[in-house]
Amino acid sequence: RLRSSIAENEDITALSALQPLQPSHAQLIFCEKWAEMPSVQVEKGFQKKAITGTPNETLAEILKKACEHFKVDAASHVLRHKKKDLDLTLSIRFANLPAGAVVELCELNEAAAKKRLVLVALQQEGGQRVQCEVECSITLSELLQKFENLCSARLITGTADRGEVARVIFMNKAMEGEEQLGSTTLVQLGIVSGSVLLKHSLVKQAAGASAEGRAAAAVAPAEPSPAAMTDAPAASTPAAPQPPAQPPAAPAPAEQPAMQIDPPSAD
Repeated sequence: RLRSSIAENEDITALSALQPLQPSHAQLIFCEKWAEMPSVQVEKGFQKKAITGTPNETLAEILKKACEHFKVDAASHVLRHKKKDLDLTLSIRFANLPAGAVVELCELNEAAAKKRLVLVALQQEGGQRVQCEVECSITLSELLQKFENLCSARLITGTADRGEVARVIFMNKAMEGEEQLGSTTLVQLGIVSGSVLLKHSLVKQAAGASAEGRAAAAVAPAEPSPAAMTDAPAASTPAAPQPPAQPPAAPAPAEQPAMQIDPPSAD
């Protein structure tokens, strides 16, 4: 009845209000991408940068990306919104930031930077967990040495002598070897505050091999075995050019029989 009355009165506005909107396919794709890839406006001084991420990405990752863009140390910086420090353990979805909000990248003083502690829980191969509160600027190698004193277990000391390599797994990223563990800090992993779980394991290593060596061996092509080399046919070397054949010699003429001449008679 309402549609018939609207049609009779030719009320186009009311008729369009009853019909649901049908967005185009391109608009739906744009809305889905916008919902999956939110951006946070980060301001430092008079510069701004839109840092994109997923809704489940933490603000610690946003801080890490912003510090990499502005080339500053993430261990001594913090994100602030309306003069309030943001909890970096929260995800973008639950950070309660309004649309188009601008957060400030502020530098902390030395005293405040030292107070930024992280509660790290280390899970060993047997399932035991040990907790320790450390600074966010500590390296993974120093962290394992500190856990060794707490749990009285060998986690990284003397692993090379036993033919093993220490490995630390954080989420889906694995770090192993003394060089990689000694150069990776918690800040580089996006961990600057809150609590985190790390998994530790020992990997057997071949004699004289290293983490970089294993990676290079996986990429380098395999060398043929001696048996395969003996079975393979030897490569033919180009033969030296032969001199042109000499034409055959002409046959020698046949010898004619000698003619006998009788001596003249006395008559």
